[in-house]
Amino acid sequence: MYVGRYRTAYLLMARKNGKTELTAGIALYLLVADGEEGAEIYGCAKDRDQARLV
Repeated sequence: MYVGRYRTAYLLMARKNGKTELTAGIALYLLVADGEEGAEIYGCAKDRDQARLV
């Protein structure tokens, strides 16, 4: 059984550099292409507009 090495990531980037889009892509990869069965992916947003982008 494969278990991921890391469970949490902390991303630091300057404003307006595409953090939301980058983390949305990472979440989609982990959900679909990672190969882990029963993967649970959680995300959070500051407001509804940011959540809509993801």
